[in-house]
Amino acid sequence: MKEKNGVLNFKINLAGFEKDQIKLESRDGFIYVEARSNGESYHNQYDVPRLYDISTADARFENGLLEITIQKLEKNKPAKIKIK
Repeated sequence: MKEKNGVLNFKINLAGFEKDQIKLESRDGFIYVEARSNGESYHNQYDVPRLYDISTADARFENGLLEITIQKLEKNKPAKIKIK
């Protein structure tokens, strides 16, 4: 896991698996990775720090490498509050 320019990047070596054999899920601040293929399996979970917006997660799989990127949360911008 590396962070650069407000983007958190996970690189996971899943050589020997195909894209359709990989399942990704985000839940409770974690990303869960599961891969299964003819007797081989991979299971892991990765903690996503609260500074990152897990809803922006994007994944790509090429040449046995799964790459997941997550954007940093935008800071709360000041807003005016109307008095009723």
